[in-house]
Amino acid sequence: MMAGGIFFLILKVNQAIYSEEIEKKIEIALEIAKENLDSEIQTALSLAIVIADRERIKEGFIKDDRELLYKEITEQIARLKKGADYKELDIHLHTKDLRVYVRSWDFNSFGIELSPFRKGLVKVKETLQPLASIELGQRMNIKAISPVMQEGEYLGSAEVHFGFDRVSRRLSQKGINFFILMEGRHLGVATRMIADPRIDGFVLANSSCEQTCIEKLRGKLTPSVLKKGYIETDDFVFGFSPFFSFDGEKLGYIGVFFDRKLINEPSILYAFERLKEERREEKRLYRPMQPSENPPKGITIQ
Repeated sequence: MMAGGIFFLILKVNQAIYSEEIEKKIEIALEIAKENLDSEIQTALSLAIVIADRERIKEGFIKDDRELLYKEITEQIARLKKGADYKELDIHLHTKDLRVYVRSWDFNSFGIELSPFRKGLVKVKETLQPLASIELGQRMNIKAISPVMQEGEYLGSAEVHFGFDRVSRRLSQKGINFFILMEGRHLGVATRMIADPRIDGFVLANSSCEQTCIEKLRGKLTPSVLKKGYIETDDFVFGFSPFFSFDGEKLGYIGVFFDRKLINEPSILYAFERLKEERREEKRLYRPMQPSENPPKGITIQ
């Protein structure tokens, strides 16, 4: 009887240690993912500020020359894609009354009213300050908006769109798989995501969670699991953290996952810790272009 009690106690202790190891590794992986995502948001912000300040952009707004503007932004995109890993990059220009002006992906799209569902655009017009965030639109993605100004006059705004796959590619090189889950209720705004893969009540906003991953999670994304912050399957450990828009609206969850075999591997914890330290050093050395001493960061992650 005593031997059975001791065995049960040892089992409980081992389970507690194992759970603690999972939580520690998930916490670090999520922190690294959030820092990479924040870095991407800041990069988009810097690009939006530069584009909004270009003389040819201002000239196009002043002359109301959509063709000049389309030529300028598509040339800038080609240059950026050639020089860096910007496969998912679009630029969107808006009129001063917050309507579609020029879209890099669709020149014929023009005049659509944006203010009813684009909260970021409304805020930029109100404050005349740049803003970068994960925001809803036809797609939920990283949107960085900067006002186009000429001698104190607000002409409109320039916006840079980034997807999430560049963050995914960067993290996969470090042994962390990354994905974004958007709550399905936002499909009323994010209409271009209606056909995207779904898991339970969520829509996948990037492609790194492939069919195997989807099947592993299907039916398991319950409120209790998401509140707990992680779940184990036969092969993987998944971690989740909610994220919000700049004005506090919950948009979905950041997700990470890695092979379950790595849980008891001390080197993976060491590797994750090293990645965390490297990110801190990068943040110390790199300060992105900012429009003021206290620019809006535009993302809240718990």
